[in-house]
Amino acid sequence: MKKATAIFLFFSLLCACNNRRDLIIQQQVQQNIQEYRKKYRAESEAKFLLEAGHLADSILLAEARTALADSLARHKPVKPVQPPPIPPIDSAGVKPIF
Repeated sequence: MKKATAIFLFFSLLCACNNRRDLIIQQQVQQNIQEYRKKYRAESEAKFLLEAGHLADSILLAEARTALADSLARHKPVKPVQPPPIPPIDSAGVKPIF
């Protein structure tokens, strides 16, 4: 009977240790998953902010170029029509004096 009890205790301790080992492994896996998610989220956020910055810069540059083109180029005065030529007062041809 003592042998059976000892064997039972041995196997129950072995199973208990095995359960504890599985628990430690699960905790380590969960910790690794959380670290990976945190790292991935930080990288994704950095990429997103970089792309958003480029888009914002492009939009601001396009708006500035449009505003500059509209402000001066289209407000130039129109070239006036050239008036008709004025006829000379004396329309007689020039003759040599001598």
